[in-house]
Amino acid sequence: MSKIKILIIGYQKASLKIFFDSAYHLLSDKYIIEIYKGSLLSKNSINKSFSEKEYSFLKAYDLIITGTSETLFEKNIWNYCFEKNLKYVAFVDSLANIKIRFSGIKNFPKTILTTSNVSSIKIKNIFPVKSQSSKIINIGFISHIFLKRKIKNNIKQNSILYLTSDIGIQNEIGIINNLIKYSNNKKYLFNICVHPRENMHVYRSSLEKKISGKVYQNKFYSIVARASEVYGISTMGLLDSHIAGRKVFYYKHKKYLNSIFALFSEYGINHFEINKNQIIRKKNKSKIKLPNQKIFIDSIKQIIKKNYYQYR
Repeated sequence: MSKIKILIIGYQKASLKIFFDSAYHLLSDKYIIEIYKGSLLSKNSINKSFSEKEYSFLKAYDLIITGTSETLFEKNIWNYCFEKNLKYVAFVDSLANIKIRFSGIKNFPKTILTTSNVSSIKIKNIFPVKSQSSKIINIGFISHIFLKRKIKNNIKQNSILYLTSDIGIQNEIGIINNLIKYSNNKKYLFNICVHPRENMHVYRSSLEKKISGKVYQNKFYSIVARASEVYGISTMGLLDSHIAGRKVFYYKHKKYLNSIFALFSEYGINHFEINKNQIIRKKNKSKIKLPNQKIFIDSIKQIIKKNYYQYR
């Protein structure tokens, strides 16, 4: 009997690659796990519909796990899978832009995997009617199982890393400047890692001459490995850094909703405040909640076993 085939596909390649690595480790003894790397992911393609022929490769899989981006890419896949009676599951990796991720679709996913209770509640609150017939399963951050292995311990003492959050330099520069003053007074090394969707050159031209380190992009794991302290606002990289064992602090920016901060609090991440140009660090006493591997494995098994007409 041939192995069941599972495809992981989505526009946000970085987060899905980590999810794929985790799923492969947990499920590959029973299933064939693949990640999509084809041409449909080109920047010119993600917001348009494709012909049935271009989607037909999906029929080769017993289960399709999609990401949930702000583009039409996954929404088109959901509609195709629904029409062709293919089993599909939506995976929500972040609290950001939940409304955009699920708005304007004909067929709301009947199974949604989330990474926290906060995410599950937010989906139900934003889509109270559409989500009623959906099974929303909190599988925890299973991808973090591998972070300690991926982020090697190469910590340089007195080394600060600031992670930007894709909210624009104008919303972060004041906070960064205060942290730079703090690090200079402490004689700390200060590096900045720019969010993949932001323009690194804007940060580099504005800040690199002020800091003792450098401005980086797309080198998250190697830079976090050397940091003793990590700061930021709302990027999920803060959670990655926290579970990898770094001292992490987030700033409660007034432009952000409380949901992302509730998630950080749920996982025991500390926060910091700025008072008269002083950095005040606040300790969170919550304990880290470990990723729930069993729920994830059992959920995938149940989805695969179900008759699709019942599943849908």
